Amino acid sequence: MFLLALRRVPVFWETLHAGVWKAGTQEALIWWAAKWNVVDDWLLDVVRDTLEYWESEPGSPDAMLDPAYKWFRYRPLLQQDQKPFQLVLENPRPMSAELAIPLREDWAQLLPVPCLHRSVPDARNREVAAALESGQHESIEDFKARVLRTCEEQLRDYEKHFHRRFTFEREPEMAKHALWTVARFCGKGYVEIADATPGMRYGPAMFPNKAVTMGVRRFAERIGLTLAKER
Repeated sequence: MFLLALRRVPVFWETLHAGVWKAGTQEALIWWAAKWNVVDDWLLDVVRDTLEYWESEPGSPDAMLDPAYKWFRYRPLLQQDQKPFQLVLENPRPMSAELAIPLREDWAQLLPVPCLHRSVPDARNREVAAALESGQHESIEDFKARVLRTCEEQLRDYEKHFHRRFTFEREPEMAKHALWTVARFCGKGYVEIADATPGMRYGPAMFPNKAVTMGVRRFAERIGLTLAKER
């Protein structure tokens, strides 16, 4: 969410494009990072991944800074406190359905042996054969397909939860806080941000800049972003 908000500040990416990617030197990257106060490892990784992406696909819309595209490359990594993925299987072994035609207890002993035994009356033979035929036994191929299908479904849910943790989709206020944090990251003061936010007005007992300060600091702490001190 922070990166998407930062995308609204074209000069951040344009200076990276013109001053670092075009120059292609480590010195240029160091100078640019110092200018923008890019000091956190995860944000530096985003910058490096983006530069590598542009270098590998120089003709792509992102590398050309097409306004319709996001420009950057983001590959989030699992954090230590991230909930581990755990596959849950209701039936962890090949399934064997119950017999559709139940057998009497005195005939259950016939199941492991050939059903059509000459000493068994024809009616009993047919009963056992029909019961065995009606029972559905999962093949190893079907078992494998079921396990893979279940794993893929649960993995998709896990991936959605993982990305929600970084984008905060379930917290509408985070979108506003992300924009505030980007503004602060780019050098604007808390009062200036509050003045530019629609619906926030100063009153005798209201201090919108404090609300902005709290929102920015909490958001920055949550994503691990280091902000320069306000001058």
